[in-house]
Amino acid sequence: MSKVFSFQKQLNLGNVGETLFLKYYKHLNPLKSEDRAYDFNLGDGTTVEVKVDSWDSPNFFMEKYGNIEKMTDGGPFRAAKDGVTHFVYLFINEMTFYWFDSAQLVNFLNKNLDNYQSRNIANRTWTTFGYLVPRVDIESLALKKDIFNV
Repeated sequence: MSKVFSFQKQLNLGNVGETLFLKYYKHLNPLKSEDRAYDFNLGDGTTVEVKVDSWDSPNFFMEKYGNIEKMTDGGPFRAAKDGVTHFVYLFINEMTFYWFDSAQLVNFLNKNLDNYQSRNIANRTWTTFGYLVPRVDIESLALKKDIFNV
């Protein structure tokens, strides 16, 4: 039987990740977005989308469609389409933040998605679709990787 994700639990996890981002990057003076086009504005025109992953995995889950039934872009694809500067991927169990240039990441993914396994992630009323991308394949694309001790 496959696991069905709870939107509320995922939203709560995302909120925890955003709180951690504010804590560890307060020197960047991040401002929470007023809309849902991105998560933070760094005040210099730089915008940030934060993705939080609670799985202990050697892979990033790169969400292609937030809702496959409606074909709505998800993850870095939505961030790049919306002009978000940075896609920050947080492995929360490790307190590791990977900073990517959204457009550069999507460019790489579009060229290489055939190399990766895809996954449907069931939610209660929709399905998310994405790819398992080994960390080793895109770590070199990261602008920076920050690990914080808790």
